[in-house]
Amino acid sequence: MKKIDAHQHYYSNPHTLEDLIKRSKDAGIVKICLSGAGKPFGQPGNDEVKQAFNIYPDMIVGFGFIRLGIDSWHLVDELYEQGFRGLKTISPRKNYSDKEYYPIYKRAEELNMPILFHTGIKIFNPLDVKHDVACERMQPIFLDAIARAFPKLKIIGAHLGVPWYNEACMVARANPNVFFDLSGAINLLYELKPWFFETLTYWEMAKEKFVFGVDDHYERIPEAVNKFNVLMDKLNFSQELREKIFYGNMEKILGL
Repeated sequence: MKKIDAHQHYYSNPHTLEDLIKRSKDAGIVKICLSGAGKPFGQPGNDEVKQAFNIYPDMIVGFGFIRLGIDSWHLVDELYEQGFRGLKTISPRKNYSDKEYYPIYKRAEELNMPILFHTGIKIFNPLDVKHDVACERMQPIFLDAIARAFPKLKIIGAHLGVPWYNEACMVARANPNVFFDLSGAINLLYELKPWFFETLTYWEMAKEKFVFGVDDHYERIPEAVNKFNVLMDKLNFSQELREKIFYGNMEKILGL
């Protein structure tokens, strides 16, 4: 089954770009939505991601990293002109739905650039003090106002809003342009009994709004794929639904 990885980061040494491509292809991944937060977060940044999608244009879709509360909407134009086709953001200075950020969302909508928002808790990093990180600003409920204000903007919330799972599912159900990847969250849901996941998706439509994402080191790509398959086996997901989660939903979001 073809797959699109909706959430992957550019890890540096000892990992290589070639390693990412090979392991992704081996797992049936045909497109990788790649982003990098840059030196302030101890990662490769937009320049490295640009180099990556220039080397592998058929595999890599660049998601430009943008810092809400620091970068202006002009950066959206710059990233688009450089070849980026999506945006990634995390750790806003205010709630995601703060109207200060609306010019960025508006321009992304106009350029048809989906935005991948980190939602939920993030692991502590010593740099969090410097960047004024507060996970409460990244609750999935804040995506609701954005989705209603910009109905043509494609929104992906990462990690199913862990631990605000129910909130994330309801936001996805209520808004046609909101989806959630299960990266990270899948590790928790995989360990729990399937009935827990079923309680989150008692609104059947919520299941239609999930996308596949790895968000992990390259060597663990096969493990991520396996956990998705195991969970969907336990929940008796249809073949049609599996294809939407692994490929179809992101195909539409990216306009492939």
